[in-house]
Amino acid sequence: MLFFRLQEWLTRFTAIMVTAFPLLVLGVLAYAIIERTVTQERIVRLLPRQRWLAIPFAALLGIVLPVCDCGVVPTARALIRRELGLAPALAFLIGAPVINPIVFFTTAAGFGFNYSIAWARLALTFVVAVGVGALALFAFSDAKIDDLVTTELPHLHDRHAVHVEFTSYQPVRAGKRMRAKYAKYRRIRPQPLPSWLAAVAPIMAEAGEQLLDLGRFLVLGALIAAAVQTFVPQAPLLTIGHGVVTSTLALMLLASILSLCSISDAPVAFSFLGTFAPGAVFAFMMFGQIIDLKNGAMLLATFRRNVVIFFVVASGLLVLALGALVNLGVF
Repeated sequence: MLFFRLQEWLTRFTAIMVTAFPLLVLGVLAYAIIERTVTQERIVRLLPRQRWLAIPFAALLGIVLPVCDCGVVPTARALIRRELGLAPALAFLIGAPVINPIVFFTTAAGFGFNYSIAWARLALTFVVAVGVGALALFAFSDAKIDDLVTTELPHLHDRHAVHVEFTSYQPVRAGKRMRAKYAKYRRIRPQPLPSWLAAVAPIMAEAGEQLLDLGRFLVLGALIAAAVQTFVPQAPLLTIGHGVVTSTLALMLLASILSLCSISDAPVAFSFLGTFAPGAVFAFMMFGQIIDLKNGAMLLATFRRNVVIFFVVASGLLVLALGALVNLGVF
């Protein structure tokens, strides 16, 4: 009996990975190309100076500046430093990792190329981003910059340019008493890479770094999702999973623990359909990109504690409310 359960667990895990891993590879490659070719400062300057207008624009900034939930924190801090205030920065934190063409495609593909699910995910995320930004505009309207962010930006990501050189060695003629295997070698002047390879190398290095970083969380998420479906008794799970509020809270908590990136969480979320209510599945894809084990530490190292508490509570309540409304059939 246990053997068949383990076999079923492995089958479910494999099915999730086969769907999610190619999307992760394509996603990190697209992110790497944009990271190395698009100037963030130039795009950020396009935001309007009026804070009310800047909030929805910042939430949609991921369309031209898509970043993962790991790399979004430094850019959000830059928005505050440009005296736009905290509200647009928080809207950008929520919107950019999800509201972009890459996540739209991977979400649709993860749900069997169901583009209505992808549009709904982006729309609900936009509502949360603008809602949190609007609340922050009232809560921190008179706050100074030093009361919002830490004094110095911590070392979050070390994105050095990749310099690759080929170094060859040429043997020196050995003396008569020295064996050939102990022949001395002298270094030849390093040769630079061809121009096209020098341009591609940083992109591939960036994609490889992101793939190694995010791939482990994908494997963990797929293992846990398959285990929940295989080993957890279905009767109590269905009781929780079909509750209007309990199902949403359960998957919000699971999303924060799994720490999946926005380009690979759709197949894992799809595996919960049927067991959990639809609103809970949307909450899983929304809240996991707002706060998880990866970006939680970066948020605490970048923003003041009161800002982080406000961010988590406000976004959590909005996601919970939207998930419950979807479960009730309002949307």
